[in-house]
Formats: sequence, C-alpha cells, structure tokens
Amino acid sequence: MKIVDLTRDLLPSRPYVFIKPEEIKRIVFHHTASPKSMTPYEIYVDHKSRGWNGVGYHYLIRSNGVIYKTRPILAIPACVERRNTGSICIAWIGHYNKYDVSQSAFYAALELTEALLDHYGKLAIHAHRELAQTGCPGRYGYEAVKKIREIVKGV
Repeated sequence: MKIVDLTRDLLPSRPYVFIKPEEIKRIVFHHTASPKSMTPYEIYVDHKSRGWNGVGYHYLIRSNGVIYKTRPILAIPACVERRNTGSICIAWIGHYNKYDVSQSAFYAALELTEALLDHYGKLAIHAHRELAQTGCPGRYGYEAVKKIREIVKGV
C-alpha cells in the first residue's frame, strides 16, 4: 500500500482539533464528486474556499490506487455534519455515479480499511449516504463500500 503523506504540505487555516485514539468509532467513505484528474492540492483549495480547515477527509484515493494522507488521523475531519468527531474519512477522487471505482482504487481502499481496523480495532464502516441525506459516495462508490464491509465483516 502506497500512502503519500501530504499533511505537512496542505496546512490548515487554523489549528486542528484532535481527539484521542479511543474516540475513533467509524470509517466513512466518500467520493469527491469531481473529475478523476483533480489533484489533492485542487481539492485542498476547493475545501478551503468552502470555509473548511483544509481537506475535509483524512485520505484521498486516486483511481490508480495511490493513497494521499491529507489530514492527521486524530484531527477531526469535515466530512459528515454532526458526526465528524470519531470519524476517519476516506474519499475516492472522482464522481462515482458516473463510473465504477477502479480495481486499483477499490483494493487500495480495502487495504487501508484493513490497516485501520488492525490499528484501531472494530470500527463501523459507512458510506456517507448512510449517515446524512446525500448520494455520496455515488451509486458505484456505495457498491464498493458494501463489498469492503462484506470482506472485512464490519458492521
């Protein structure tokens, strides 16, 4: 699994608020609803323009399977209104109502999920749409989340 750590490059506008490791309760999957070609830096600029404190997700995954760490894992994300605290947020770069999650991106997400479960113990695995009124992570992204959950036997 290749993770490119961008947390020192994509700095927040204000200090992050951190939680304790035992407060992590869930992994939440998203899609960026953007072109697959969008870069982590472009997502950073977009999220800051919305008033967010940097990239809202902890991890971004490209269709080629490269994973970018964009926020410290214990920093509260900006990805699930009223459920940010306790969430680890992972987003596939792209619009997954339009096309399927690539095999490389699926397996990167699966491997990352398994590593997070190994490190933090049993965590719930959700698609954003299961926690808020949204179509995120798209039709095909949602199918990928269900497969990941089935494979790792998350609840």
